[in-house]
Amino acid sequence: MILVGSKKLRLALISLTLLISLNSCADKTQIKKYVMEGPTMGTQYKIIIKSYQDVNRNMVQNQIERILWVI
Repeated sequence: MILVGSKKLRLALISLTLLISLNSCADKTQIKKYVMEGPTMGTQYKIIIKSYQDVNRNMVQNQIERILWVI
């Protein structure tokens, strides 16, 4: 089990919530699926984002890895 500081976990949850809420304002014509995965802490992570608008994949991937590095 990995223990995470509450401030870091809170920051990660706020960041993901912001990304999700921004998607709710988009034009609902066609949903796109983005999969980001990679190594972390001796294991693997996989995050799937479904969005009606384009997602800057590199920016999101970098933010995910930045958050995981801090945790």
